[in-house]
Amino acid sequence: DLLTASLVSHEWFDAIASSPACMKRITFSYGLKRHFIGYPTIIRRPYQFFECLNLEATDETFKMLEKCISVKSIRLFNKFSSTNDLVRLLRVRAMEVEELIIQEIIINETNQLTTQLNFPNLINLQLKYVDLYIECLINLLASVKGLISLSIHLHDDFRIEAIRSLWRFIEANKSLIN
Repeated sequence: DLLTASLVSHEWFDAIASSPACMKRITFSYGLKRHFIGYPTIIRRPYQFFECLNLEATDETFKMLEKCISVKSIRLFNKFSSTNDLVRLLRVRAMEVEELIIQEIIINETNQLTTQLNFPNLINLQLKYVDLYIECLINLLASVKGLISLSIHLHDDFRIEAIRSLWRFIEANKSLIN
């Protein structure tokens, strides 16, 4: 509705684009191949003012995240060339992100991760259909301790060690409600 209203006139656009309350309600999607019919696909507001981002993994995604002023929610999907690229991308906004959704990613080259990212403000984590990379992601996020909501959707069987890692991760997040 806000995107549609922003197209009514320059005055409406300026009013919506200059309102932090309105901008928090709009999710900027970059790289999505599916567009919803009937909705505008472009808002003229520069992407760096959006707080909620849906990002397809591309070479430009990293540059976009660096330029954003404040990012509260990130949804990542698609391909990464390596686990190092995933770490590099997440590290850019790890200190401020409150919601992280990683969905159906493919990592071409899975290196052994020796790093853990600190997400001090992360309260909502969703891992959707990342079966092959669940251990990698849990190890990457092992320092997260303040989750309120955790959602994990898997559809394949996986190793017992992955289950143990996941269980340790859940036990470490004592503030989990959902």
